Amino acid sequence: MVMYRKSPISPVAQANGISSHLSTDRFAACFSISRAEQRQAYLLIEMERWKRIRDIELVLNPKYYPADPSLTHRVLIAATEELGHDNPFVQNYMHTEVEAVWAGELDIASPETVIPLADVTGLEGIRLVGRARNEFKLAEFKSALTEDAETRKVFGAPFYFYQNEALWGQDRLEMLEEIIRSGRNAILGPK
Repeated sequence: MVMYRKSPISPVAQANGISSHLSTDRFAACFSISRAEQRQAYLLIEMERWKRIRDIELVLNPKYYPADPSLTHRVLIAATEELGHDNPFVQNYMHTEVEAVWAGELDIASPETVIPLADVTGLEGIRLVGRARNEFKLAEFKSALTEDAETRKVFGAPFYFYQNEALWGQDRLEMLEEIIRSGRNAILGPK
């Protein structure tokens, strides 16, 4: 199973004896292709719901949103390339960059923001920002991830694929568990 964004999926996967793979790099790519006005309006409703359910700090109209996420996404791609998807520093960085926008109202387009975010999560901020700015292959890889997300019709996070059946949103975990437990064939969307 492939997931786009960390979510409470691990207990579902573990309870059903399957492994999960958190695709942090594709998480970054999916937002550049899901900017429809309706989607963005619904996102704010969903965020308010999860803010209340999980009692988390969120600013629904942050100062630097939408920010250009290219730099921070290339840092994430570089860190993932070096350390792997499941590395705790990579995982922590992904969550920290999201929190920086939605709770801290920070500008993730700025190296002055990204470097300390990487450092505080255990990554080497200056070096990774240097890679993100200078290695053309990281920009190419980000474009390939965006294309992959478009091809697979990913439009938000969390996004799950189980046997190529797509599910979106934390409220779909019950449906995911039903698919796993029933053993039924995947429902595949239009090509």
